[in-house]
Amino acid sequence: MTAPDTSPTDSGKLMPKPDPNERDVEAHRFGLHPLVASLVGLYFFLIIGGTVFVAIWRDKMDLFDGLFVSVVVSAFLIGVPSWIVWRITRSRLAGNITCTVLVGLMISFFFVGIYSTSSVAKKNAAWKTFDEQSKELSSSDLLERLIDGEDVTMEAADKLSKYIDATDSLAEDTSDEGKAIVAFGAAMRPIQVKVEAYAIATAAYMESGGVVPTDLNTIEDIQIRKGILDNAIITTRELSDAYAGLIDTFESEAQARGIDRDFRNSYVRKIRYSAAPDLIADIKATELRIWDIQVNILGMYEERLGEWNYDVEDEWVEFSRPEDNKRYDQLLTQWDEADADGVVLKKELQARFNPNMN
Repeated sequence: MTAPDTSPTDSGKLMPKPDPNERDVEAHRFGLHPLVASLVGLYFFLIIGGTVFVAIWRDKMDLFDGLFVSVVVSAFLIGVPSWIVWRITRSRLAGNITCTVLVGLMISFFFVGIYSTSSVAKKNAAWKTFDEQSKELSSSDLLERLIDGEDVTMEAADKLSKYIDATDSLAEDTSDEGKAIVAFGAAMRPIQVKVEAYAIATAAYMESGGVVPTDLNTIEDIQIRKGILDNAIITTRELSDAYAGLIDTFESEAQARGIDRDFRNSYVRKIRYSAAPDLIADIKATELRIWDIQVNILGMYEERLGEWNYDVEDEWVEFSRPEDNKRYDQLLTQWDEADADGVVLKKELQARFNPNMN
């Protein structure tokens, strides 16, 4: 009787050698290592859980329609290549490595897709906000109230601020149009600061009474009123100058952002017409004419203090000297003319103004 073949072990015991005729069991079945199986489970959890979360969060239940297909396709793309590698190599290790690589790629694509989707959603939301604020800023109601003589400066300043913030939200848009809008917003930012200063100064003057002399009893009262008016004049002139320089400021901002020259020139033409900076500067020029007339009226009050009376009911100032009444009437006529010129310009602005440049 022949003794069985033996081989030494670490413990020093003799163990039978494996039968060389036995075939490797791993060559007959394919199985996933527990870690690889966990990775596969994580991937399917991500695509299923992610779909459910996005569908509920963004109220897009139609995403569920493609969920089953996504799961089946993913299982095919992961399982079939891994099985083929195992069949060719007869190595469970090779099959597990293939599966791991494929799942890793799938998870990477999953997160890239989430990032891309998030970026697109963020971009779309930014454009939506920009369009909404453009419509708000160019509101016909606001311009109609302006034409009717209502003081809408503070409201306009607030809308302009929100509009500029909306242009800033497009900073990640790399298209020429997106960069042009951001450049336009940057060019409008100094104007927005001037608009706010102008709104505060003109509101302060109107609240003081303007040229209504009810509270103007002394030289000091008149000089204080004139000082408030001077501030309104300064801010109006600064705002007019800012609008007059809008095109140059935009071109500097556009060049700094590398916008194509032809597109930049095209956008400048749109700004000239739709944002109408020159027209707005002309409107401010008519306001400066009115301010200058009011300076003269306050000057008459100061120069002829004690020689005029104010009729509260008729809202009329009567001077003692005929020549002063004549001069006063002339100033009021000039005021009406400047105001009429301003209304014409404001109506033209209403027809043209469109900060969205469409």
